[in-house]
Amino acid sequence: MEQFQNTMDLATIEGFAETLLAPPNVVTSESREQATFFFEDLKKKITISECLILLRESKNPFVLFQIGQAVGEIVLRDWSLIEPNDVQVAYKTLLEFVATSLSLESYVVGACLKSAAMIIKRGILDGKSGDQEELYQFIHQMLTNESSTIQAAGCLFISALIEQFSSAWRNSKFSITWDFHLQAKSTFEVSFCGVLILLVYYIVSRTMDSAVFLKCLSLHFMLYQIKKILLVTTSQEDYVIDFSKFLRIFCPGTSQADCIDDF
Repeated sequence: MEQFQNTMDLATIEGFAETLLAPPNVVTSESREQATFFFEDLKKKITISECLILLRESKNPFVLFQIGQAVGEIVLRDWSLIEPNDVQVAYKTLLEFVATSLSLESYVVGACLKSAAMIIKRGILDGKSGDQEELYQFIHQMLTNESSTIQAAGCLFISALIEQFSSAWRNSKFSITWDFHLQAKSTFEVSFCGVLILLVYYIVSRTMDSAVFLKCLSLHFMLYQIKKILLVTTSQEDYVIDFSKFLRIFCPGTSQADCIDDF
């Protein structure tokens, strides 16, 4: 396996991470400032390929958190210089890392999924982030996985996508302008939201008969995503109408609809 070959080795990086996480009475303020500067400087110099190697090699949660953030920042910063295939490898690696890693800290998962969502938003207009159908399939695989942890990660990724496309944050150095946000949000509403609603509700409809699964946290995540999608897409009234028809088809009774309304 290829190993990390930056000017600082993995042990050094994890050592600075331990310094930042240490109690105030264990390290000096100068050491903490040095560690803070180290990670700021590392994000400026590290490459995407080195970030992805670190995701495989490091077990330190703080390092994984920093690298998860760095991948999104680097891809957006160097967008015009990066090949489409490298863009897609970056966000897919983040998703696969979350889906296949056990016992990740929630803040590590959040950083990785946010970066993946940022990359997808940045590429939604120029197509650099790849085929939408492939993305749908990946989300479907996460939601239908036997592991409740992976199911929850799939729901969290949908949430991260929604937050990115509904957020109006702008950064000129990343070419994220107000006009770009409006165009990206409109494209997301037309191309993504309808599919996400049907995908999430399809998973719910398959598991709603299980009294035990009703109590699972991942199901609550799924219902929450439906309501969030509907709130984000209020400018696309047709989606709300289509969703109501979908409810009637899959839910001839009232219990499931009531469950969603009461959530």
